[in-house]
Amino acid sequence: MKIIIAGAYAIGTYLAKLLSRNKQDIILIDDNAENLERVGRDYDLMTIEASPTSIKL
Repeated sequence: MKIIIAGAYAIGTYLAKLLSRNKQDIILIDDNAENLERVGRDYDLMTIEASPTSIKL
């Protein structure tokens, strides 16, 4: 299953970590590159640096 999580703060990061351990396809979207780098380095997921509320994304 493919799952998109908007926001790499406390709840979004927790969900991304939990679901990536269960071998789900995770896409984590946030406009803060530091949060994405920290999570993306340790877990198997795709990160996108953009505003989660952007219609262009």
